[in-house]
Amino acid sequence: AAVIAADISPEALAVARANARQHGVSGRITFLQGDLLEPLIARGLRPGLIMANLPYIPEGELPALAVTRFEPRLALAGGPACLDLMRRLLEQAAALCAPDALLLLEIGAGQGEAALAAARERLPLREAAVLRDYAGHDRIVRLITGRR
Repeated sequence: AAVIAADISPEALAVARANARQHGVSGRITFLQGDLLEPLIARGLRPGLIMANLPYIPEGELPALAVTRFEPRLALAGGPACLDLMRRLLEQAAALCAPDALLLLEIGAGQGEAALAAARERLPLREAAVLRDYAGHDRIVRLITGRR
């Protein structure tokens, strides 16, 4: 498979490149810096699969989380509405994705219904579901685009 990895953070891309080299897959991954799907849109790419682990943690919860010692705030803080970046990504995906594209978007526990509503407002969908983790918490929104 050919993979395109995009991130707004040059530091995150440097870590991803190092990981790809370590695992012998750097020849199959194109790394692009930019905001959400903008690097793909700029190149006219129409992916069949989009996976995103966007920041989704409420600002007020960050001080109590151990993950803040290891991850930059940019990768964690979801903004005032927690799903703001996901909404922007969905709007970009609407202009980018071909029918039958699969989107897998990580979300926070309890964000499933709001994430589904945001997706239904922004994309023509054939399927939309929330997948739960082993603890039973909302974790992934699984979307398959439909025809316009």
